[in-house]
Amino acid sequence: MNLRKIVIIILFSIYSFSNSDIKKDIKLIGGEYNQEFEIESKFHKQNYLIQIYKPKAEMPKNGYEVVYILDGNATFPYSSVMAQIIDNNTRLNKVPPLIVAIGYVSKELFDVKARSFDYTPPYNGELKFPENRGNSPFTQGGADKFYSFIQKQLKPVIEENYHINKQKQTLFGHSYGGLFTLYAFLNHSEDFQNFVAASPSIWWNDYYILKELKEKKLDFKINTKLLLSVGEVENKNKVPSDIETFATNLRNIKNLEISILNISGASHIEALYPALNQVFKLEKISIGFLSALSFNIFFDLSSFIVLAS
Repeated sequence: MNLRKIVIIILFSIYSFSNSDIKKDIKLIGGEYNQEFEIESKFHKQNYLIQIYKPKAEMPKNGYEVVYILDGNATFPYSSVMAQIIDNNTRLNKVPPLIVAIGYVSKELFDVKARSFDYTPPYNGELKFPENRGNSPFTQGGADKFYSFIQKQLKPVIEENYHINKQKQTLFGHSYGGLFTLYAFLNHSEDFQNFVAASPSIWWNDYYILKELKEKKLDFKINTKLLLSVGEVENKNKVPSDIETFATNLRNIKNLEISILNISGASHIEALYPALNQVFKLEKISIGFLSALSFNIFFDLSSFIVLAS
């Protein structure tokens, strides 16, 4: 066989493979344990894509722990894979939580318009933005409506179709989602036992959420955990960080455990998934300390300092 024929055969093989063997629109691994449905809010005009990972491990006596995760379009694939890793590792002897990822039917990774409304607290007067961020063209201030959707519409659907432990519920949000998580923590702490606010936009509307915190008289009837995280790069040259300032105002509150996670070398978006990891290890988190490989952690609250690496 001469060289020309060999080249033709190779080129034909490459062309044939690229057209017949490469599949598009593949499904996320996990099969029937990955589930989803769409639902329209009764409280404002918005359609949501709800994606769920149902553990295949035997259900605990009191039901599955459940984690409600915002920005579901971007966070569900990772959350599902992490839950499956726990599910498939028999040596862990652990049941992962039921994952409920709240996304949007737009199928965008981050629906900026929708989340700008859903994740920001109600406000009066003119909305104030820092000079380095510019103004947003999107309507904001719909967190009360979005929270009503979660609590009064979505949760009943989940509880009707899955056996969950209502005493072990977690809310996770990043960026504006982290701001919403803090809004829920301050105003509806009785509805969740764990709050994970990753890189929360505490700066929003001239530090509105920090001002609200200072005006609140918080009273936690049950043990509650608040985990605050931030990326090292996004927090550069800011001492104390916004999350440390927020935590400082929560000193000496009964039944409240606070942890801070500074994620080494991470920018704002890079800090999302290391923070999301923490929803799978909440039982290992103690006050002021997170044991996490490759993370450098610094926490200074009421004369309590922890350094880890």
